[in-house]
Amino acid sequence: DEKLPFSLTDNGINAVYLDKSNNLWVGTQNGGINVANLNSKSFGYYPIGIGIPSDKVVRAVCQDKAGRVWVGTETNGLCVIDRQQGDKVSWIDKSRLINPNVRHLYCDKTGTIWVGTKGGLDRISPDGQIHHYYAGKAGSIPNPWVFWVMEDHRGDVWVATFDGLAQYNRVTDSFRSIDPAKTLRSGNVRVIMEDYLHNLWVATEGGGVTRLQRTGKSSPEFVPKHYNHINGKPNSLINDLVLTMCEDETHKIWIGTNSGLCRLDPKTDQFVRFSVASGFPDDLIMGLLTDGKGHI
Repeated sequence: DEKLPFSLTDNGINAVYLDKSNNLWVGTQNGGINVANLNSKSFGYYPIGIGIPSDKVVRAVCQDKAGRVWVGTETNGLCVIDRQQGDKVSWIDKSRLINPNVRHLYCDKTGTIWVGTKGGLDRISPDGQIHHYYAGKAGSIPNPWVFWVMEDHRGDVWVATFDGLAQYNRVTDSFRSIDPAKTLRSGNVRVIMEDYLHNLWVATEGGGVTRLQRTGKSSPEFVPKHYNHINGKPNSLINDLVLTMCEDETHKIWIGTNSGLCRLDPKTDQFVRFSVASGFPDDLIMGLLTDGKGHI
């Protein structure tokens, strides 16, 4: 609301992130980064374009182990907001990154920041060194478009690209690609998630959702199970173009598509659909976040 200074700066939302202090960070399409403490509900705005050409398109947000908030933009790479230093905003020189078009950020258990871009993957170690991973090289990621990074219960880092998945080996500093032809119905992976049973769930553009069930505690292999849209079956996935996914506290899987939202009960394999017909303002679902208290 333009009349309210503590409202969101833009209605186009690209990213949401809840930090350790119960602050909700909202990356927008044309209004930069917003933050609100959920106890007060008012939003503040960070002018992240100060000192460099303004970039108000924010695609990703994450918080590191020191409490600093990392913000990924569409054309100017990364900035870091240090709330312990009076909300100091600093930028990482975008020439140091493999590509300044940041699509995903993830901080793993070691304090390493993983930066997924449209030109490859960067690993920022706790001492500030940046390591590049170019697609097509032996032991690297299979495709330069990186849309997701996550860490499973064993500490293995998984990377989603537009040509399947890759698993990182910390000892050899290399990746093992998972052949999408054998495991998925589309190589265009948007999200990877691990459920409470340690199964991996993979959301793709055009291939629906695949659950990868582990074959053993020490085995890296998986048994795939596919979930797809079936014409005429309202209890199937609403659309195979999946953009976002999360698991709630009752272990239901929520799946956002370009045709609406689905809730999957893995015990029955039944879907419940939500869309404009259900009262939604739009059927294009770009992001999901669960608060663990029954809200999505």
